[in-house]
Amino acid sequence: MEFTKSELYALLNRPGPLWLVEADLSQACLEKADLIEAKLTRADLTGSNLQGAKMEKADLMDAKLPTANLSYAKMSGAILENADLTGTDLTEARMDRTELYGARLTGAILDNTYLYGANYDKKTKWPKGFDPLSRGAIFQE
Repeated sequence: MEFTKSELYALLNRPGPLWLVEADLSQACLEKADLIEAKLTRADLTGSNLQGAKMEKADLMDAKLPTANLSYAKMSGAILENADLTGTDLTEARMDRTELYGARLTGAILDNTYLYGANYDKKTKWPKGFDPLSRGAIFQE
């Protein structure tokens, strides 16, 4: 499912959580968008600009976010289980209490990313040399 700019604008400016399951939002400009509690399961956000987006409690399970810009995004409590965040810019993002089980963050930029209380498991892939425990993330078996 692809959206025109006017369709995307109308969607983002309606009340209530958005239902964008399996939506193709690749390369979309969603800077500072209100995506609180949005359902983005299996959505394709490859290369999208989500800088400063409000994504608290959003469901991004199995979402594709490689090379997306999520710097300064507010993602507290978001579900990112099995999400592809390869090469994603997460500079200064708030990712506390997120679910990162099986997420792929290889090559992601995690400068000053707030991960306190984020849950991850042995399937979660972090950038080389990154220590999630030192950022307050919690390993779950």
